[in-house]
Amino acid sequence: MRIFIFFFLAVWLFGFDINEAKKILDTNNSVAISKKIKNSDLYFLEYAIKQDRMDILKLAIKNGFDFNKTDEH
Repeated sequence: MRIFIFFFLAVWLFGFDINEAKKILDTNNSVAISKKIKNSDLYFLEYAIKQDRMDILKLAIKNGFDFNKTDEH
């Protein structure tokens, strides 16, 4: 129940849309991917990590993304 509440609050507060993230990753929209990473979109990056998108992870590292903010370890 707590996970559901946390996810609901995250979506409500930050406007994270899993379908949008999926669409961006499926189409490999490099402009949108770069924008999400440069805006430090934690939820987009966490979704990319869960989808085993190492290219996104490498791009985030290259752009100096602060992984200390994420829940992923």
